[in-house]
Amino acid sequence: MLHYRFRKGSYDKKMLKHTFFELLIFVTVFGSAHFFVLGGHISNAINMFEENRVELSLNSSPVIFGNIVDLACATESNFTNELQRTWTIKENGANICINGDCSDPIKYSVFQKDASTYILRINNFSMNDVNKWYRCSVGNVSDEIPIYLNEQNFEYHPNESEITVNTERKDGYLNVEIVIEKVFPYPVCTFKFDRLDLSSAVKTSKWNNGFLYSIELVIKNYFVGYTSATLNVNCKIGKYDTNVVSQDFHKTVNSEPMTGEANSEINLIVVVVIANSVLILTGVVLFISAERHCTKCCKRKTSEHNYHEFENNYSTHEL
Repeated sequence: MLHYRFRKGSYDKKMLKHTFFELLIFVTVFGSAHFFVLGGHISNAINMFEENRVELSLNSSPVIFGNIVDLACATESNFTNELQRTWTIKENGANICINGDCSDPIKYSVFQKDASTYILRINNFSMNDVNKWYRCSVGNVSDEIPIYLNEQNFEYHPNESEITVNTERKDGYLNVEIVIEKVFPYPVCTFKFDRLDLSSAVKTSKWNNGFLYSIELVIKNYFVGYTSATLNVNCKIGKYDTNVVSQDFHKTVNSEPMTGEANSEINLIVVVVIANSVLILTGVVLFISAERHCTKCCKRKTSEHNYHEFENNYSTHEL
């Protein structure tokens, strides 16, 4: 019995040892798998932290008031969808959009351009959207840019109601008055009456109108003749070309199209003719005055001569 018990105790020890080795193998394999998965998560987290650099840029150039303006938020992370994406106006801290959900869907919208780039679209860009800092945040990383008004990257194109035009040609002289109430930057305009360039005759007045500008363009009493012609006023606003005036003038009398040199010559001729007329008129007046004076003197001398001759004849007769 003692021998049996000894053998049985030896058997139990062998079974226990075998079970221990199996458990060790299981723990080793299972632990390695979990460590591999955990290591993958740790690696992903490290990659997310290292690669999540954000860059915000303005995609619209030039920025045109009343049009669509796009801001691009780019990140190097491949896990952008797993992070919170927020668009914010820095001045008041207001969140415009969070994960594509915008506070004003008519004004703002967000769409994904590619795997790591999101676009904030601002519709009907206005004066309320300018001179502000915009921020894009992806997770805990962000970037921000200012959208400040400048003459290189921003344009305001006036509509028809913001342009007043008055034109008149009378006796061959042209008068033009154009007032643009809102524009940005200041326009550069050319005036042409068919082939005749009137740009040098334009007087310009400018003033500020809030963030924008106002401008007045005037031509006064410029001789263009009587021929039929078309007045064209074209303005360049930043990179944008627009026709402000295109008006036909009908011929009133037969005349040749005027050139700038001919216009100057006619003005000189008019001055010379007026001066000569004044001189001639002055000469005529002086001549008439002199003639009248001479006539009076001659009559007086004739009367005195006749009187003395009569006296002499009378005296001789009495003797």
